[in-house]
Amino acid sequence: MKLPYRVLVLEDDENALAGIVELLIESGYDVTPSATYEEAKQLLTNGTYDLLVTDVRLRSYNGLHLVMKVRQESPDTAVIIMTGYDEPLMQLEAGRYNAQFVKKPIKAVELLEAAAGCRRIVLSGSLMEEPTGGAQAVPPSPYGASRWASSAYGRMFHAIFDAPVTILRPSYAYGPGQERTKLIPYVITSLLAGESPRLSSGEREIDWIYAEDVARAYLAAATRPGVDGLTLDVGSGIRAPVSDVVNTIVELIGPTAGRPEIGAVPVRRMEQDVIPDIDAAAAALAWRATTPLDEGLRRTVAWYAEGGGVTAR
Repeated sequence: MKLPYRVLVLEDDENALAGIVELLIESGYDVTPSATYEEAKQLLTNGTYDLLVTDVRLRSYNGLHLVMKVRQESPDTAVIIMTGYDEPLMQLEAGRYNAQFVKKPIKAVELLEAAAGCRRIVLSGSLMEEPTGGAQAVPPSPYGASRWASSAYGRMFHAIFDAPVTILRPSYAYGPGQERTKLIPYVITSLLAGESPRLSSGEREIDWIYAEDVARAYLAAATRPGVDGLTLDVGSGIRAPVSDVVNTIVELIGPTAGRPEIGAVPVRRMEQDVIPDIDAAAAALAWRATTPLDEGLRRTVAWYAEGGGVTAR
């Protein structure tokens, strides 16, 4: 089994670095971030990378110094040069070092174009948020629209440019470390703080999948042969109403001052009832979710109860 494509990203702007790293990780890359030239130089000395993504204007050195080092010591490493400045000569410099040139701020489609020489690009769609219904389909949220557009770009790059794109569409993923505004961590952290989470009717049935199972699916998609061009649902096959999941969390946490307020907020408009095709992913990826819902919830509650992600409001 081949390892995921290894990428080193050098960017001294913290927010820009976080955004680039997140985008590349979502696309199935094994990413190492670096905020300084010195650190990136040391990383290149100690390890090997398939791709270097570097800013040009850094606080200490020019990013081209690192590009020169790569070309001397690892000529097969691909290079993407980024800059936020209008420098007409930079594209010539990029060509001189056999590198791709990308103007900041970087758009996802531009990074896809620049990284097109990689072995596999795994894009994240969304089974819960992408619309159904053909030409008249309407995404149920801005996030759904962005995932829908990203998936369309991925399929287009595969069809026209033979880019090795695979798209995974997870159902409702949950687990330790999830953003606190999401349903399960919102309920858990509210109850742990003695507060009452305000919820809608709780009647919606959802396919719940534990984060560790999702991670295994992405690793399989990054390394499994014969999956280029496929769009695959990533689900567990475990459907349960929101109210049942909330009740399980209440039982796991035990007595607190807070109690879930079911029906306190209206049901979100255009919620979709979707059932993932788990057999297609199983056949293509030789993968299935293995974590039972009760066990995944137990691990998640334990993580937050032990202090994970609990911060002052």
